[in-house]
Amino acid sequence: MGDSSDIVVRHLKLGLNLEIEVAIIYIEGIVDNQSIQDSLIDSITKEPSKTNITVNNALDVISESIITTDG
Repeated sequence: MGDSSDIVVRHLKLGLNLEIEVAIIYIEGIVDNQSIQDSLIDSITKEPSKTNITVNNALDVISESIITTDG
């Protein structure tokens, strides 16, 4: 992809011990940066004991978070 300035990569560590490394990749201008922060990132990083995220279910938890915060 090169060094495209409109590609945004947000690296996060999730889980009770921050043992799960994920990246959220999106194209700036197509989505609202603040919406990504408010809806997705905040919902999966706040109170990790409530999300019960593990290496085995991380994708499912993130997918459910996107669905429940959309619109």
